[in-house]
Amino acid sequence: MASLHKLFYLLLLFCSCSFGQTVFITSEKERPKEKKEDKIHDGSYKFIQHAFSLSFRANPDAHKVDEYTQEKGSWFLPDGFSYHAGYGTHLNHWLGVSINSGIDTSLNEKLVAVPVYASFFLNPHFNEDSSILFQAGFGQSFALGRGNLNGFYQKYRLGIMSEDEICLFVDLSFYGYSPHNINQTSTISLGISVLNFF
Repeated sequence: MASLHKLFYLLLLFCSCSFGQTVFITSEKERPKEKKEDKIHDGSYKFIQHAFSLSFRANPDAHKVDEYTQEKGSWFLPDGFSYHAGYGTHLNHWLGVSINSGIDTSLNEKLVAVPVYASFFLNPHFNEDSSILFQAGFGQSFALGRGNLNGFYQKYRLGIMSEDEICLFVDLSFYGYSPHNINQTSTISLGISVLNFF
């Protein structure tokens, strides 16, 4: 029996000596978060802009009541569409200048116009997610299929731009001529614009 105890103690001693455990102590420090790539660069860069909009005109019959529905007409009626594209340079996404062209239609005037103009923008950022876009453009507008009908073109735009560089805007355009020689043709438009800064 004593030999069995000795054998047991010997086995216990052998197991305790052969069992080893390595302990690594590591500090639990937070890694610094990688910053999102800053979208506002230093220096001067280029951009491309695409804008699609629907133009509206005032409804002269808005005050009249429909005899069937007993409702008044809407204040504005759709009057056409526009597509414009531009290429330019910007400074930190805040200031920019570009050359633009596009095509505008007016159903009421039965007009298709091609404006060519220079555009300037101011885009103050209030936070990382959005900014306000002020844009003004000046140039020449040419009426297609109307001989040499052209005039001084003006465009003024106000929009809200998201961090994805997508802008919802309202703009006002003046064409500098009228096909019927009554008043200057102008449009109010609502649209969406995509600015690709690079």
